[in-house]
Amino acid sequence: MMGKNKQRIDYMLSQQQSKKMDEKKRETIRENRNILKRLIDGTVLLAKQELPFRGHDESETSNSKGNFVEILGLLRQYDSLLDSHLSAKKAFKGTSSHIQNDLIKSISDLLSAEISAEVTEAQWVSSILDDCSDVVSGSQLSIVLRYVSKI
Repeated sequence: MMGKNKQRIDYMLSQQQSKKMDEKKRETIRENRNILKRLIDGTVLLAKQELPFRGHDESETSNSKGNFVEILGLLRQYDSLLDSHLSAKKAFKGTSSHIQNDLIKSISDLLSAEISAEVTEAQWVSSILDDCSDVVSGSQLSIVLRYVSKI
């Protein structure tokens, strides 16, 4: 009889600890998603304004770290979650050029898919193609699509 009670207590303690671990994992995931939202918002802002992302020197001692890092620096003054994330010595801060490129590429892919879907559904579509030759980089092609989308 004593063995059964001990086994039940061990089982209950194990389940309680498992629940605590699950809660901690969910909280970490929630925090990471919130950090990612801030990184995406900074990326979208720079893209909308057609501003460059990186500077020549993004080190801690640099006076001009680039627009992306500077925007995050400004936001962290008003956002304790972002500040604690950027202050911590983590493997993923979200400020590296690789992460910036990944964010830009991901947003670009989403926009391209959305535009493609709109063009596919549009009743009227026109395109303008313009080729420009350059001595340095060769030839560049610009494509402009005009379409009427459903409102």
